[in-house]
Amino acid sequence: HWEDWPKAEKRDEKLEREMELVRDLVTKALAGRAKAQLKVRQPLSLLRIKGNGKEIRKDLLTLLKDEVNVKGILFDKNLKSDVELDTVLTPELKEEGQVREILRSIQEMRKEAGYRPGEETVLYYESKGELADILEAHQDLIKKNSNIQRFIVGKTSNLDKEKQVLIGNFSLWLGITKT
Repeated sequence: HWEDWPKAEKRDEKLEREMELVRDLVTKALAGRAKAQLKVRQPLSLLRIKGNGKEIRKDLLTLLKDEVNVKGILFDKNLKSDVELDTVLTPELKEEGQVREILRSIQEMRKEAGYRPGEETVLYYESKGELADILEAHQDLIKKNSNIQRFIVGKTSNLDKEKQVLIGNFSLWLGITKT
């Protein structure tokens, strides 16, 4: 703590302007999501931005896509507003959003159960129809992102945490225990 403060290098004013523009676009796009009642976890296909795209560099466009959770960005000089979101949910986008909701629920349960990162768990689940199919189809992704070693259909006792969640219009019961 006795060291001198480091000397500031020359500021990148162009980067600062671009970042300010990106923050403004994120704010407007998130306001559009809120107006459409779409959670950020629900991916969308496209964000249209007024302009030609030359004012924002590619790495900041990637950041913008991630913050707003869109698959692509299109620049359009003829837009009436600064940003427009494509809020049409294809079956694939809807399913991806449901998988993210399931993952969020599992991660929340892990935290509530006091699990440490990296601790391996078993997931018990029970649902009918669409959610059961989604869990089966995306088992590998869910396992990878939540340290689940096995999926077991059906309820059991001696769980560390269990909960009933509503995802879309479907009910899903989840339970976890350490392996």
